[in-house]
Amino acid sequence: MSLATFIVILVSVAILALFFKISFKLGLHALSGFIGIFILNIFLSLVNLHIPYNLVDMLIAGIFGIPGLVILCLYYFVL
Repeated sequence: MSLATFIVILVSVAILALFFKISFKLGLHALSGFIGIFILNIFLSLVNLHIPYNLVDMLIAGIFGIPGLVILCLYYFVL
């Protein structure tokens, strides 16, 4: 096996590992966003309101946390 082949394989594995690392982190953020929206929807059901579950909203809530949930509330109930 030549040196160029070894370098190409090494770079390919590094790129693939980075892809899986980023995908895993985004998945965890989406899961935490889902839990946050789920808990918020429990409290919002008392006033007959609801935030829909979709990937973008879950990522916003997961990455930004409580301020992200506030932004989603303002977006869905003011606009």
